Amino acid sequence: MLLSLLWMLTSPAQANPDSWLDSVVILVTGPAWCSAVVIDEAGTVATAYHCVANGMRPHARTRSGLEVKGTITAAHPKDDLAILAFPALAGEVAPLEIREEAPTIGEAVYGLGHPFGPAAERTTSLEGMLLWSVTRGVISAVGETLLQTDAALNPGNSGGPLVDSEGRIVGIASKKLGNADNIAFVARSSRLLRLQEDGDPPPILGGTLSLSLAQVSGFSSRDAPAQELLFHAVIRERLVIGG
Repeated sequence: MLLSLLWMLTSPAQANPDSWLDSVVILVTGPAWCSAVVIDEAGTVATAYHCVANGMRPHARTRSGLEVKGTITAAHPKDDLAILAFPALAGEVAPLEIREEAPTIGEAVYGLGHPFGPAAERTTSLEGMLLWSVTRGVISAVGETLLQTDAALNPGNSGGPLVDSEGRIVGIASKKLGNADNIAFVARSSRLLRLQEDGDPPPILGGTLSLSLAQVSGFSSRDAPAQELLFHAVIRERLVIGG
């Protein structure tokens, strides 16, 4: 009896990924579909910078179905990290803690997010799949700015958290190495903490610019064809230009 009690007291707490998923949101910025995670009670959200680099207004959807608009408050493109403000999430979504110390090689981790998320809404056979899902792996290597993991992280997981067995954020999903399986990289939580503390504003010139050339023809054979040069620019969600 004494040995059993001692084992219970010294054993690590059992991981509970389902409860952690409540802190993860779907992040949609224009055509970009990503994951993100709430990191404090004020509705502050962390994600990957490339998820919001197009400069369009970010929208978030919670697991409970709440849909809100936010703004980009801080970013560090070199670390592929961004922090967003969603005041409407304050008190609505419990945050996950950001872990200060680095994980160790071989430590178990969980990837939380929405792999191939848009596909979940295109067919009834995938109902309940993909969105708010979990993958499991280990820390494969520890670098100065990135962590390598074999946890399956796919398009849609970008910006989502990689957490330890206690649900603490150890990194934010950033990229993969080509089409390689079981090799994914996340921005380290230490970099996220530094961005949260420094509050570096996003680049002023961030955004997108698209150019296209169109051939315009009339319905009648007497209408002469013409060419059009079209452009569309978005500058940091504040200015949209087209012509």
